[in-house]
Formats: sequence, structure tokens, C-alpha cells
Amino acid sequence: MADTITLNFTPIGGAASTSILPVLMEKGLTRAEKYSMYPPIVNQALDGETKTQFKAFIRNCDLRTDSLTAQQLKDWLNWCLDNDRTIDYTIDGVTETGISLIPDTEQEVVWYDDFKETPYLEVNMNEGVARTSFP
Repeated sequence: MADTITLNFTPIGGAASTSILPVLMEKGLTRAEKYSMYPPIVNQALDGETKTQFKAFIRNCDLRTDSLTAQQLKDWLNWCLDNDRTIDYTIDGVTETGISLIPDTEQEVVWYDDFKETPYLEVNMNEGVARTSFP
């Protein structure tokens, strides 16, 4: 089975929609490879010793899709614009649903070998909810 993500979104002025994107590379979503510790709690003892403690983490992930259609690119933009956006994914046999991700504010479509008929995405995203354990 091919690796995919399913975008769940509601376009502005539209109905709830989904779009399936093929995934070539993923980092930080299925394995604990990239994350931010949260919240940094700084404890200072009476003797001046300082320790930082964390209670949770937020997954940061990199994603590269396979070649996308014009409609899939439009769906990606609509997904980015939706405040209630989520994804479902199946990657390396691992499936997870309803993940809230926040994409970077700057996005750019890349072309294979500078051929504009083969656009794909390379994106960075952060999970929208802090976790205390890895799924």
C-alpha cells in the first residue's frame, strides 16, 4: 500500500472536504525524530541551582509529496486556510487519524527537474496539540 495523507478541511464558503496526497518522505510523524519540548518550566533552587523541566512535546514533521495535480495543490491551500484542519495518514503501515497540524506560513511548490507539470510539496508542520506520549 502506498503512503498517503488525507487532508480534512472545509474550504471558505464550502462544504467539508477530503483530499488524498501521495507521500514520498516523512520525518517526525511516525517516529520520534523531530519534536519541541513544551512547556519549559525553569526551577531555581534556594542554592541557585537551575533545572529546566518539560511536561510534554509537540511533534514537528517534514513531508514531501509525490507529484500532485492542480486540484490537489488547491486542496492543500484550502487545507492550510482552514482553522479546523486535520490529517489522517498511513505511512510505513502506521495509521493515525484526526491529527491537528499547523503548516509553516510560507509555502512553495517545487518542480521535479524544473518541469512545471510535475509539482510537489516539501513542507514543515508542527502538531497543534501537546502530547505526553508518542502515538
